[in-house]
Amino acid sequence: MRIDKSEKKTSKPKKSWRLIVLIAGIIAIIIVVTGVSLYFEWIRQYFAMKNSYEQTGPTSLEVPQLIANPQNAYEEFFNFRLEKFAPNTEPLITETFGDILRVEDEGLWVYPSINSAAIGFVTNLPALAVIEYGTTGEYGHVCEMNADSYYYNHLKYLRELEVDTEYHYRIKTQDYNGKNVFSADKVFRTLAYDETVIRIPEDMPTQTPPFTITKSGKYLLTTNIDAKTVFLLIKADNVTVDLGGHIVIYDQGAPEFVGTGYNDYRDNVNGKATFGIWVGRQINTKIYNGTIKQGANGGGGIIGHGFNPIYMYDSRDSHEVAGVTEEWYGADINGMLFYPNAKISVHHNVLYDMGTVITDRHQGIRAIAGGNSNSETSYCSLRRFRQNGLSIGGDKHRNELYSDSFDTNSFGISISNATATDNKLFGMGYYAIGFGWGNNIICSNNFVYYIGWAPKQRSTEFKNIVSLVAGIRYTIYLTDTTPVDNSVYEDNVIVIKPTEVCTAASGIWKGNDVLSGNTFFRRNTIKMEALFDVSALITGAPGNRGLGGKVFACIDTNGLQPNTDIGETPQINPPKTSTPDIYEDNTLISNVTAISFGSVYGVGSSAWFYRTKFERLNSLDENYIPISMGYYEYSSLDNRIIDSICGGGVDFNSHPWGFGGGSSGFLEVTFGSQKNFFVRDAGGSLMIDKTLTVTYSNGRTETFETDANGCATVDIFHYQFWYDFRGQITNSQKDKTRVNRVDYDPPQYLIGGQTVFVTAVK
Repeated sequence: MRIDKSEKKTSKPKKSWRLIVLIAGIIAIIIVVTGVSLYFEWIRQYFAMKNSYEQTGPTSLEVPQLIANPQNAYEEFFNFRLEKFAPNTEPLITETFGDILRVEDEGLWVYPSINSAAIGFVTNLPALAVIEYGTTGEYGHVCEMNADSYYYNHLKYLRELEVDTEYHYRIKTQDYNGKNVFSADKVFRTLAYDETVIRIPEDMPTQTPPFTITKSGKYLLTTNIDAKTVFLLIKADNVTVDLGGHIVIYDQGAPEFVGTGYNDYRDNVNGKATFGIWVGRQINTKIYNGTIKQGANGGGGIIGHGFNPIYMYDSRDSHEVAGVTEEWYGADINGMLFYPNAKISVHHNVLYDMGTVITDRHQGIRAIAGGNSNSETSYCSLRRFRQNGLSIGGDKHRNELYSDSFDTNSFGISISNATATDNKLFGMGYYAIGFGWGNNIICSNNFVYYIGWAPKQRSTEFKNIVSLVAGIRYTIYLTDTTPVDNSVYEDNVIVIKPTEVCTAASGIWKGNDVLSGNTFFRRNTIKMEALFDVSALITGAPGNRGLGGKVFACIDTNGLQPNTDIGETPQINPPKTSTPDIYEDNTLISNVTAISFGSVYGVGSSAWFYRTKFERLNSLDENYIPISMGYYEYSSLDNRIIDSICGGGVDFNSHPWGFGGGSSGFLEVTFGSQKNFFVRDAGGSLMIDKTLTVTYSNGRTETFETDANGCATVDIFHYQFWYDFRGQITNSQKDKTRVNRVDYDPPQYLIGGQTVFVTAVK
């Protein structure tokens, strides 16, 4: 059939124009709807921003000032904390938490009482804070700031409230730059009067401090208290103490009883030992909403017992302490001391350890101690402690800690068989360490910022140390027999900054041994930034240089020591072997050293690094040594760096390796890449669930397993650096001036002694 050309021309455009009009109409509707939606979203964001940033100039919040002439250790630390841990001192603070101040939704806790309330909350950056409150949205009242500096975790008290009344409140915060941020309006209601609540002191008219509780129930403090010795003795189960937002000062006068051993304070037989609150062998004690301070007498305890603000060392079962502020300063005092096998819930508390004296550092002076593995500590702010911070069992999350170390092994958080997540740790002093070691640990998303500085030597135990700092420490001793294993450290940010008085500084200070297996470090960012010119410490020519015995490294893997207690010597006995520590996808930023293989104290070897990103800081970069090996007589074996990623200015070929002075051990690290292979036999069949042996031309072998798909993940070695200083090697074989490169390609692949065929997985 013939189609008329003119008909074709007139009919087709009609359909096209209809379609075009339809599409144009749809687009117009979308534009209008989108525009309206965007307009209302803009309006919403405008008013939200207006609420969040209502003031940007001077406000009524008193800005902390540096103390011109510090008169004591706390005032010195106050200045240091205020100035050195501010967000502008370290870019990783704002990169981790953001650069705009906000009040977090998570962590808000409100404890309404009859005439008061305690409110805990968290800001993403350090801030000053108050709470505006009232019976309407106009507020009209402001609580006391009750904080001397900028903090992340906050606790405020609202006092002299009406009974059974609804209150509006909002949180007002101020950052280091003077910008104010407000929370949304929130509401709580005070409790109605309850005749069953026992008031202190009104309903205990025959008693003065110490008040003694001998029956279960709820107790409410209705006034501030000054106590010559002890404020409160609890000798009953199921007791709840509401401090009513008040301030208790204990230990105002000479003690009526002085113990000769810690058990004298634990038993407190005559009830006259000095404490803020002492709890006997009771269950289910709860303490909320108030402040406990040590008074003018300033008595001291015995290895942490006695004169404590809260003491529950003999108390069983479960207990809770929340919304409590503590302040103490006497010698050898723990802040909160609980029974080790009790289940403890500790949250939204603020602690100030103002003291310095530690008689026996091995016993440890702790801010919070005790509790079993089912305990939990969260949202607390430890604003200064002299040795150990959280030595309490169980999980720990969203806490804020400031260490001012006065003796050896000052651990911020001690952990075992538990998790530690989203904590912020800051510290300085004699021997300050963020996290201690233990078994079955998950340590993740924590922020650690320690500076290697102290105004003077604070302990004489190690006379060569003025300051030593580390983010994570994990030590295996020669005499250890109990495994320390099954731990994961991931997604943490660790910043370590040694000064000229610092002896050693490590982001991760890790020993490794046959006792330490199944330990992983993943996706951590570790920054080691020397705050002084280390060139004066550098000894030796390029290729054999050290830092005069000092170790400043993102990761310090320790070394293998001879056990001189059983007659071993480095010249005769080979080092022990170790199960490997696995480091995966970590970022190491430094202006000194990224990894130190083989350093002093503890035993370690077999550190395997996969996909490590090395970054060099610009400051003092002429002294940058990406890898340091060796310390004194300690060997370091079976170390691997696989698939490393070098950032700008990092070149393993051009940078000298440090060797920490003369050594009499054996040092090695192997570089390579990791490959996934399908493994087949001579007939082409996949080899499933088999052990694959990789044999190199120099005779070295490695074994791997194929999986259910016949695939194996294999470390392919390219070259090895090694040094051999052992006494059994003849002088002609020793080489102390260069590093030897050993090529390992091509390897041979075997299963059961038979050659197999591998195909790379694409």
